[in-house]
Amino acid sequence: MVTISNSAGQAIDGNVIAGLRELGGQELLRELLGLFRADTPPRIAALEVAVAAGTVAEIGRVAHSLKSSCANVGALVMSGLCRALEEEARAGSAAHAEERLRALLAEWELVQVRLGELEA
Repeated sequence: MVTISNSAGQAIDGNVIAGLRELGGQELLRELLGLFRADTPPRIAALEVAVAAGTVAEIGRVAHSLKSSCANVGALVMSGLCRALEEEARAGSAAHAEERLRALLAEWELVQVRLGELEA
């Protein structure tokens, strides 16, 4: 079972955001978060298709890609869910993929709220 104990305020790790600000200022942060916001929906859609079709290799490929981009912006719960999907797919299974996808979609909603706050 996948459990999320998160709130919109925790959906993005503040230490990651602080590091990005330190690296390139608010302008770089806005650019990176904007790219993440634009790139994530198509990746999630691809993951939904892969899960619905039960294509284990594609689940693993998309989850791997999404895992890294989530971690880069501090969406660590999303990254962890993607890691779990990737590891399960690597083991040749998609037994928990639907449940993890539902959790990922719920977390994405929280992340979007926090991204909106950070970009304001």
